[in-house]
Amino acid sequence: MTKFQAIDINDLPQWSDWPARLLGLTSFTPPVRTPAKIEEEYGQIKYATCLKAWQESGETLDATQLRLHHYAQDPAALRPAVYKGKILAVPATQIVAWYDALLAEWMAGAIGKARTVVELGTGFGHILWSLRQ
Repeated sequence: MTKFQAIDINDLPQWSDWPARLLGLTSFTPPVRTPAKIEEEYGQIKYATCLKAWQESGETLDATQLRLHHYAQDPAALRPAVYKGKILAVPATQIVAWYDALLAEWMAGAIGKARTVVELGTGFGHILWSLRQ
């Protein structure tokens, strides 16, 4: 494994607002999820920007590249992740690679026994695409 920056658990609040929220140290009001809000967030913002990026690429971006576009403004920027029991700061590209490798490893037995694999809640199908690779 390539060396990445270790993050001490006490430093997590520097990387995310969620530790303080989960511990009740700061207030958090979840957004109200209405059909209109969901359509705005996904149909007009998240997936619309992925569609635009795909179209602007000449329809050449694969599902992993679109996922990185969707999740990270800068895929090379460090983000916190837990991997093999360690809290690390790593690029989104590495997080996606680890996730895909672990998912393929965990799913291999079940997929090997199946005639058909279906992904529910696929977004744009990046998980199924990754498993196919």
